[in-house]
Amino acid sequence: MSRAIRPSWNFPSARAATFQATFEFVLRDLARAGNACAVVQTEGQTLHLYATAPADIGTLPQAALTANQYLRLKSGDLAIVNDPSSGSFSLSTFTVITAASLPDGEVLIATRFDSTRRMSANGKLDEEGVRIPPTPLATKHQLNRDLLNAIASHPLAPPQFMTLVERVANDLFEAARRLERMSREPGSELNKVGFKQYLTDAGTAFESTMAKLPLGLANVTGRVAGSNELIKLTLELNESRVHFDFKGTDSATKVGITELTTLGTCVWSVMALLAGNVPLNSAVLEHFQVSAPTNTVLAAKPNNGLERGVSLVVPLLGELTLQALAKINANLKRASSAGSDCLIQLEFANGRALTLTAAPGTGATATEIGTEAYSAWSVQRAASIESLERSSLLTLTAAGVQKGSAGKGAQSGGDAELIAARLREPAKLRYFLGRSASKIEGMNKGRGGVQGELEIVRADGTKENFNKLEGTVELQIGDEFRFQGAGGGAWGEPE
Repeated sequence: MSRAIRPSWNFPSARAATFQATFEFVLRDLARAGNACAVVQTEGQTLHLYATAPADIGTLPQAALTANQYLRLKSGDLAIVNDPSSGSFSLSTFTVITAASLPDGEVLIATRFDSTRRMSANGKLDEEGVRIPPTPLATKHQLNRDLLNAIASHPLAPPQFMTLVERVANDLFEAARRLERMSREPGSELNKVGFKQYLTDAGTAFESTMAKLPLGLANVTGRVAGSNELIKLTLELNESRVHFDFKGTDSATKVGITELTTLGTCVWSVMALLAGNVPLNSAVLEHFQVSAPTNTVLAAKPNNGLERGVSLVVPLLGELTLQALAKINANLKRASSAGSDCLIQLEFANGRALTLTAAPGTGATATEIGTEAYSAWSVQRAASIESLERSSLLTLTAAGVQKGSAGKGAQSGGDAELIAARLREPAKLRYFLGRSASKIEGMNKGRGGVQGELEIVRADGTKENFNKLEGTVELQIGDEFRFQGAGGGAWGEPE
């Protein structure tokens, strides 16, 4: 249910507008497929970034640069990486990179596809998927199928890994061909001089747009659900930069995210106020400064499991950012929301697995109702409803918005998503409600939304309800599960 930040802007110069349109045309197939993608200069500047989740903003360009540092990619080459030590943010997210050969050097084109999320029960990263450092995957447009087969045969490799890589490879190679072809057209400015001028224009335009943001300083704190680790944020906005200072945040003992994921979440949360008007590139990103002490919850070493951090820390950090902005400008206040999906993992015999997510509703503002089934800071990695309907493992019995789950008020919150299915085979179900396990409060006398919940209806009609942070349930043939996210909080006293 994540919504991408679309990099569109009415630039003051025709040159900048042309660059923006060019990048969108080059990457159109990747973006249409729902993949995050980027164009990055080998020297380090991000020219264009289409992000589908907060962590993409910080991690996708870095993953491309790290892979190129080791492999020195040329046109027709392909590399893959998902190791958080090399710029990724979880093992269920794979970054694939190629190079486009322009008249004065190469640029990198990177994209990212998602697989089934696995949340480690004991916090070990290697139980969340197969770890891949920067690895060459193709030369002269020819895939190394022996290597692909070796990865696909790993017990924690995602299903249909080969098919996913082949699709992404074709789209990446086509994007590179488009960029190379356009760079050789008469009068083309797709070169280092043109890119430098483009980034200068983008930086100037963003500085003028900074006036739309509230200026000032605010302090907020929050604790991570389930671990109680404290996050302290001092947010400062002035005419030229946005500074996030996390001094005083607790050390990472049970949960955490990488520093690049923290950067992306901070940028995503501020950009949401300007969505539709702001591109993402180095000239814009350099206006954001994040200070997160090493080994804290927000700059954890990528050795322990990270999926829990993505599910718990990222939405909390986003909510804290919005709270700080509301302290600076009261017009930005809104009721609370869980901010991230609930998640269940079904493990069947013979290693078969299925992951499902249910999105929460968002909180209302003084002038707008909340949005239904929208997780502002989640990673979109769930099985589609169409694939569930075709599944031989279960029978889908309900899917959609759970009416009445949101808080009531002058402006009601957004209702949460509901998914229900009956099992055709026995399975172990692991659920993770995350922030949805807590009741979401309303604001200004508005009512809170209902908390997220998992309900099991046994084959004999017996019902069991689960609303804790996480747990495990054994299911048999004929048992039905029903789970939903938390409803968004309302604004104002109900009429």
